[in-house]
Amino acid sequence: ANAIVDILSAAIVADDVPLDDKMARLYLLSDVLFNSCCTTRAAWAYRTAVEKKLPDMVEHLTAVYQGISGRITATQMRETILRMFRVWEQWAVFPIEYTKGLEMTFNRKKGEFVFEDPPSP
Repeated sequence: ANAIVDILSAAIVADDVPLDDKMARLYLLSDVLFNSCCTTRAAWAYRTAVEKKLPDMVEHLTAVYQGISGRITATQMRETILRMFRVWEQWAVFPIEYTKGLEMTFNRKKGEFVFEDPPSP
């Protein structure tokens, strides 16, 4: 599960990937999440692997979104991603706080400070 999610994550955050391809891969990731809820043995491992990688993917997609100059393209991307977050909430794939955190990250204004965990002592 980790290897597949690593490949998919890298394919989403790669700088040389066109926006349409990033979004198609995000839909693929969503399909993986949907199927991670089935009763097949160890399917949950995909959800766990995605949960670890998703914040970095959302950070990247936020930067891509903020860099889009075309209003229509930006609006379409925003609506698609926010709709996906709502679908994940309906599926109860992640705790609601996690999904809301992803949404807050995506809605963050350009240049807004990001709080990070303090370094370990």
